[in-house]
Formats: sequence, C-alpha cells, structure tokens
Amino acid sequence: MDNSSPIDTTMIVDTILEPQQPICATVVNNIVTDTIPFYVSVNDGANVYYINVQINSIPMMAMFDTGCSTFSMSTIEYQFLKKHGYINNENIVSTNKAIIANGDTVNVYNVVVDEVVVGTDTIKDVETSVFDNPNAPLLIGQGVLSKLGDLTISYKNGCLIIHK
Repeated sequence: MDNSSPIDTTMIVDTILEPQQPICATVVNNIVTDTIPFYVSVNDGANVYYINVQINSIPMMAMFDTGCSTFSMSTIEYQFLKKHGYINNENIVSTNKAIIANGDTVNVYNVVVDEVVVGTDTIKDVETSVFDNPNAPLLIGQGVLSKLGDLTISYKNGCLIIHK
C-alpha cells in the first residue's frame, strides 16, 4: 500500500464520527446481554446494517455482515489509522487473496488490529483484511462476531443482542 498520497478524509466521514448510541446491558434469568443499536441504510435497494465499533479506540461504523468471514477495512481506514499512529507497518502479517461477495478474487493485506470493541466486549489481536480498494466497506464478519457469544438480531427493535 502506497502511503505517500494524501488521505481524502471525505471518503471516511460516513465511517467515522457517527453519533454513539448507548449500549444497554441487561440481566435476564442470570444471562447477561448487551443490546447494540444498528443503523439501516438502503444500498442499491437492499438494507445494509451498521453498528458502532471502536478500532484501537477510534469510533467507527462497521457494516454488520454475517456472510463475511473476517473483519475487513479499506485502504482509506488503514491509512487513517496509520497516519494517526493507531496502526503501523509492523501490524502487516501477510498478503493474500480473498473472494468477495460477487465471486471476484482480490488482493488483501492481512494485518493484526490491537483491539476491536463491540458493545462492552473488547477483542484483542483481531486478524483484519485490508482491501486494496478505497471504496471497500468496513465489515464486521464472523472473525469478530464468533468471539462475542450467541447473537440475536432484533429487526423490530433495531438492535443486535449479544448473549454472554
């Protein structure tokens, strides 16, 4: 990834600085849950769901994607985190190829993000795919979701419920 070009921060405004809604932790029958609100965006006629996350303490919005096997970001998010000292080239562990939703194979850099916070859960050393595409969405996939516990999606209430 070429880091010599300036970062166009207008491309990440939708990903960063979204207002944080409160997370509600509840206990029912001795089971603790986090209730995380999600935001719905219509993209080419399909509903796309986003939740608030923190990547190395930076609040961002990630597309909630149960069909994605990893946590992934674009070169824009990677360069933003790098520019502000939240990640560096030492975090790159390998290069690889990934198959994206439309079936295409693309090049990715595999990096380790120190921590990703979802609700009240902090996941350390998160393997992350960085797509060599400035328009790739920030995706939270099974690589992170599976570490949170059992999940329920409440479309009626607009929230993701994590059962601990």
